[in-house]
Amino acid sequence: QLPETPKAKGANSAARKQASVANPRRQRLWRDLALIAIAPLLLYLLASLVSYHTDDPGWSRTGSVTGPLHNFAGLVGAYLADLAFWFFGYVAYTIPLVLGGIAWIALFGLDSDGDGRVDFGPALRLIGIVGFLVSACGLFHTIGGAAPSLPAESGGILGQLVGKSMRTVFGGMGGNLFLLAVVLMSVTLATGLSWFAVMD
Repeated sequence: QLPETPKAKGANSAARKQASVANPRRQRLWRDLALIAIAPLLLYLLASLVSYHTDDPGWSRTGSVTGPLHNFAGLVGAYLADLAFWFFGYVAYTIPLVLGGIAWIALFGLDSDGDGRVDFGPALRLIGIVGFLVSACGLFHTIGGAAPSLPAESGGILGQLVGKSMRTVFGGMGGNLFLLAVVLMSVTLATGLSWFAVMD
């Protein structure tokens, strides 16, 4: 095996530099394309949730087959909204924000400093987002109860599972206090908000 000449070494280092410059550009391009694709989908989901109507056909009800659709997002939006409210209850209104936060973490947060290692900050934010979703559904179920305008109760199917479990283990008041504490901690993990600063 012949040793590398200085010319070959220079060519290899130049190729490595060019590849390292092109790689971040390509990553930035893919991130931009992903954001352009995700943002309209989140707006579509938000429009379908805001314009939800019980007379529209959906996952949990037939609705009016011959009547006009009230949902801005059409038939697909009516089904999406009905499914989201059936599973999450009133917390479904936060689903676009939750999905946007998860997408942002997946695209930009896992390696924010570019050292090739996963940072723990975005992972904690992801835990906070999931914890907020689960605990908020349970809290809405224990406090809100029945909701005639929704397919399930105010916390959805997830809220029923979490709320009933907390009530069985900690009782009525204890379950509410525990879920409220988890909601506050999850918001702190997800956003970095300091409740002491809010109180001040």
